[in-house]
Amino acid sequence: METKLGTVVQGRKLISCAPNDRVVDVVKRLAAERVGAMVVVDGGRLVGIFTERDLLMRVVAAEKDPRGIQVRDVMTPNPATATVGEEYYDALEKMQRHHCRHLPVVQDGKPVGMVSLRDLLFIQIQDKDTEIRR
Repeated sequence: METKLGTVVQGRKLISCAPNDRVVDVVKRLAAERVGAMVVVDGGRLVGIFTERDLLMRVVAAEKDPRGIQVRDVMTPNPATATVGEEYYDALEKMQRHHCRHLPVVQDGKPVGMVSLRDLLFIQIQDKDTEIRR
């Protein structure tokens, strides 16, 4: 089954923040939205990603005060991305290659969505289930 990432993110709300947002505010939004990562956008362009892992490793473990630092100081800059036209299995391979669990989806250099490892594994399970039924 062919499943393009544009179809996966279609209709989903893109959750983003700015590089100068305070970490504490971004973490509160992550919790409120019940997501593990957020794209960091500046002037409409993707400049980074802020994830739970960034929070753990670059803020908590580094003993930084999340009220006093900006996302730009602890985000992952220039993250791996996928395009809306990519297939889900290509995105899975990319995640494995880059050791990441969240992948921003871009169109013409601008973020339009985010897929998680969980999203793509669910599609893969559905795909295999369909294959078995045939």
